[in-house]
Amino acid sequence: MNDRTKELSISIDNLKMLNASLDNYAYIISHDLKAPLSVIEGLVPFIKEDCQSRPLDEEGMKMLDMVVGKIEDMKSIIENVLKSAKKQKQFEEPINLLNLCQDVLTTLNPPSHFHIHISYSLPVVTYNKSSLKQILQNLIGNAIKYMDKNDPDIKIGSIETDTYYQICVRDNGSGIAEEKLPVIFDRFEIAHTKENIESHGLGLSIVKQLVEANAGRVGVESELGKGSNFYFTIPK
Repeated sequence: MNDRTKELSISIDNLKMLNASLDNYAYIISHDLKAPLSVIEGLVPFIKEDCQSRPLDEEGMKMLDMVVGKIEDMKSIIENVLKSAKKQKQFEEPINLLNLCQDVLTTLNPPSHFHIHISYSLPVVTYNKSSLKQILQNLIGNAIKYMDKNDPDIKIGSIETDTYYQICVRDNGSGIAEEKLPVIFDRFEIAHTKENIESHGLGLSIVKQLVEANAGRVGVESELGKGSNFYFTIPK
């Protein structure tokens, strides 16, 4: 196979991957946006009917709050899809992982009783900063959001090998059922069922796409009642 044929083969493979990605985003938009839109569709006629006969009462205000909430849901979904659509490698730069994790925690603003330990030995890596921040926000954010223990403990650390760094986010939360582990990174998969927590099942799917787009791999170890360890690799 000559060089020109090899280049053509690589281009075809890249186009196939791009088409698969576009199909993925179209599926996410068409299916995941339908639920909040249906709720809005159902609420608006009731609100309009209510307003014709009398001023909005407490029930009417609750309906309006639900409409606003569902709109925010859609905005969040669209933002996540657009970020994932830009997952192809962009500008890469040296990143101090310790500093980035601290920035992520400032953004997430966890409750004061959470014990969150960031290893001082986290490496400096070469990566796209926006992608890496999104990966960490999803993994650390999930550890915070789904925590169900009175003494929440989250550890962020790393393991170094000859060829890659493995970044780990470990928690002592509820853990994940064994049968859920093989599909946890699939789109629309929700492993946790904590009350009053809404999830679209996109976060971990986006993490997987971003990590793999940067030649890494992602995984999880978990035990019900004892917690989880989510990890991803960064090539050296």
